[in-house]
Amino acid sequence: MLFQISVYVVFLCLNVFAMSMVAVGSIEFINTMLFVVTVISLLLMPAWYGNEIRVQSAELAKAASICDWIDAPHSFKTSLRLIIQRAQKPVQLTALKFCAVDLNMFTMVLKATYSYYQVLHKIFNE
Repeated sequence: MLFQISVYVVFLCLNVFAMSMVAVGSIEFINTMLFVVTVISLLLMPAWYGNEIRVQSAELAKAASICDWIDAPHSFKTSLRLIIQRAQKPVQLTALKFCAVDLNMFTMVLKATYSYYQVLHKIFNE
């Protein structure tokens, strides 16, 4: 997934740069814009679901603690205690344990893409 995110950053950067070099109403502009939107949506899907996994796993301990456990058997209480203990660290989707794949990563990728685009634009215009 880390390689995939890296490739998306390169695709986005180069295609946004290519969009800035062609006329706005041209077919090439529209094709490139559709490609950029497609790449953004491909990046957004794992980020969105990674964020949902993290949020839902963070709610697990709360849900376990409010269940009706007082009159439950001892084995249930032991299992519940283990669930609550394990849920203290939320589950998250990662890219080679380098970064968490969530909406924060998505915004960082978009910011990095814009920064790289600015560098390319400045180099090309000099």
